[in-house]
Amino acid sequence: MGRILEVLRNWPEKNIQFIVVTDGERILGHGDLGCQRMGIPVGKISLCTSLGGVHLSAVSLAITIDVGTNNENLLNDELYIGLKQRRATGQGTASVVLAGLVAALKLVGGNLVDHIFLFLGAGEAGTGIVELIELETSKQTNAPLDKVHKNIWLVDSKGLIVSSRKESIQHFKKPWAHDHEPVHRLVDAVNKIKPTVLIGTSGQGRTFTKEVIEAMASINEKPIILSLFNPSSQSECTAEEAYKWSQDNNAYIFPKQSRDSPPPNRVEIPHRRCTTNAKTQINTTPCHHRLTQQGSTADNTHEATINTAPHHLHPAAFLGSGHP
Repeated sequence: MGRILEVLRNWPEKNIQFIVVTDGERILGHGDLGCQRMGIPVGKISLCTSLGGVHLSAVSLAITIDVGTNNENLLNDELYIGLKQRRATGQGTASVVLAGLVAALKLVGGNLVDHIFLFLGAGEAGTGIVELIELETSKQTNAPLDKVHKNIWLVDSKGLIVSSRKESIQHFKKPWAHDHEPVHRLVDAVNKIKPTVLIGTSGQGRTFTKEVIEAMASINEKPIILSLFNPSSQSECTAEEAYKWSQDNNAYIFPKQSRDSPPPNRVEIPHRRCTTNAKTQINTTPCHHRLTQQGSTADNTHEATINTAPHHLHPAAFLGSGHP
């Protein structure tokens, strides 16, 4: 345990009911930052304070846990103040993306297994999302993993990840190398793979161009397009661009989770809880889907946050951990 208890006792507020924790591993757009990413939990608390009704100073606590890093630059940096050891792995953003997909299915129809996924960005954050989608799709539909696996494609900076590239790509990309001819441009990958879902985890701004989104719209009556990066300068496209060129399906999940989570005894928010939040978000969003980048109109953000809680009281009680 080290000095964890001693450090926690230094915090002046004792009535802590809402904690956001990071280990700095998969920081979207930055990768593994080790102990140097306190801004992530602070930012999430600010989000939940402004939109979720959480009181910032009295009941909230941001925590960064140093469990090592896999970032070679940090491991070799003599000035790095964190533990110079490799870490175990974990997932975070992936469950939120899955929730957004489940919500989008209400508009598009079908099950996860019916869709073809194309990811722009094949770093560890992107492959973490991919792994969760594969496992959850198989679990929800009883589909064999190999069938689900064939419907998930990744594009990195050098193009579509295919079998002929296996010798030159990182180990975490290799499972996603399918048999296919090399494809270098994203728009060509869209036209050849014909995905129903396009997800951006690259952090490369404006890579979902008008040509790419129009290609998605020509293949699908209702394409699902998720651009995950903040700030907007690193976003593959803005919601306005996606709506203008086809439609937008981004989701803003965090405030609703904080609003309706009973603080004292909650240990875990399961993936099914995230999907319930996402479905309520879709119910609250105006039917014309003219959304802000966060997935709600500016006028109805607080309405969406408040209206979510009653829908989740029963699921929260059923899915809670530690208490019946």
